[in-house]
Amino acid sequence: MTDTLDRSQSFRLTPPRPLRPTISTLLPSDLTAGKPTTIGDYIVSQIDAGVHPVTAAAAAGVVASEYLTWMREGQLVVARLNSGAGWETDFTPDQQDMAIFAERTVRAHGSQVARLTVVSEQIARGGVEVKSTRIKKDSAGALVETVETVERTLPDSGMVQWRLEHLEPSVYGKKATLAITVHDQTDSSAVADLVAERMAQIVSRFSQPAIETTATE
Repeated sequence: MTDTLDRSQSFRLTPPRPLRPTISTLLPSDLTAGKPTTIGDYIVSQIDAGVHPVTAAAAAGVVASEYLTWMREGQLVVARLNSGAGWETDFTPDQQDMAIFAERTVRAHGSQVARLTVVSEQIARGGVEVKSTRIKKDSAGALVETVETVERTLPDSGMVQWRLEHLEPSVYGKKATLAITVHDQTDSSAVADLVAERMAQIVSRFSQPAIETTATE
């Protein structure tokens, strides 16, 4: 006797395919407590709290490519608005959501980098002053003594540097050097010029604007 498997039963046992997330989709209840929160609101709040944008999106179940698409589309809407497009007439509700999301995300990301920059400046100046006040009272509750203490603390400079390099690599990232040695058997300056031109074209296609190029004959 051969056992057979009912195809319809097998299909019912298969977990449903997850829905494609959108900015306005409500988060699962296990991620937030209290009032309903959308995926867009959650990502912005996580970025504002110090999480890298791509990681914040991943925590909400949004892959990096989808997050980057939202940002790109939202920024395009903002650019069109600055060129005179109408908010209510020229854009769909989804486009409006992405524009608002992109604007809020840029602000949250900028605030995070700004806070770290301030901390790095405080480190460069020798630390941060922390004041504490200790009040001593007698058994009757009368003030006997007030002592104010001032201490200087020094945050972890390595961690601040690491976060700045990863959050804003085009400004704080380490520069990369690419050395290429060409042996010109023809002893012709035209060949060297051609190689230099090709190198410049290749580097111009890199997405990292911190790369610098130097051509030496």
